[in-house]
Amino acid sequence: MFAKELKTSAHPFHVKSTWQPPIQNSVALRTYLEETRLEIASAIFRPQIENTSANKRNSISALKRNSKINLKKADRGTTTVILDTAQKINEGLQQLSNDKFYKPLSSPIVQDNAQEVKELVNKLYCSGHIDLMTHKWLTIGLKQPRIPEFYTLTKIQKKTPVGRPIVSGSSGPTERISSFIQILMKRTRLLNLKDMFRQLLCHRQFTDGITMMNNI
Repeated sequence: MFAKELKTSAHPFHVKSTWQPPIQNSVALRTYLEETRLEIASAIFRPQIENTSANKRNSISALKRNSKINLKKADRGTTTVILDTAQKINEGLQQLSNDKFYKPLSSPIVQDNAQEVKELVNKLYCSGHIDLMTHKWLTIGLKQPRIPEFYTLTKIQKKTPVGRPIVSGSSGPTERISSFIQILMKRTRLLNLKDMFRQLLCHRQFTDGITMMNNI
């Protein structure tokens, strides 16, 4: 992970090689493939037996197509919560209107954040702090970063059910550098993790643009 670190174990940010071996002419392999094709062609496939009745399947399909209700898992456990879609959206909008936690943007800043993360990663590599494999892993997700999405999961254990806000940063510009920092924190075992976090990001707080999901 670090440029001057001894390689004693598997790299934590290994990037899979895209190398493909050249095709070799093999009589045995061609024979095997031909026999497999004939075996598949002569196989008899029987329809699977459904473990639910047709009425139940139709009811489930109708629920999925109903845009007036929102089906999502609860904040805890595997319970499914059914809420009115308009009510769910209004709850999310009320949370986003709280300027203490959220700031409206005139335009998405994902590309700007991706560029800044890229410059930071290049600086870490050129300064000899990270090796080539870590640099490659950190920059893979910056080519086409996705705008993080906002949604809520209902806390059913509360007397008045309320949604727990979640921002899904999967495939976002800071996803991989966040994973890098998490592993760095575990390995360094520093007491003051906040100071290290600020130093690593050059005192710049990355705030991703947020889009509301259609089914918050």
